[in-house]
Amino acid sequence: MDKLNEFNPFSEIGERLSYLTGQIDNLTRIHMQSIQSKDLDRYIDYKEVIKILGITRQTLYNYEKAKIIVPYILGGEKKYKLSEIQNAPQRKD
Repeated sequence: MDKLNEFNPFSEIGERLSYLTGQIDNLTRIHMQSIQSKDLDRYIDYKEVIKILGITRQTLYNYEKAKIIVPYILGGEKKYKLSEIQNAPQRKD
């Protein structure tokens, strides 16, 4: 019975699982930060812009004319840089 008290494989497994869980959490956090920074560099279409900002298509057009929002022509289509849209004025309720 004394030998069983000396070594408990389950407690060692538990410790290793706790360590691995911590490592996975750290890697997940780092990965999510990486995704978020890369995500800001992507381009979106006008439908996503008006949804994010809570504005109409006409308001988006007005923002473009006033140079509040700058569209980019990519592949013959108007696109908007997500990072710039997130810094643009939003509709106030």
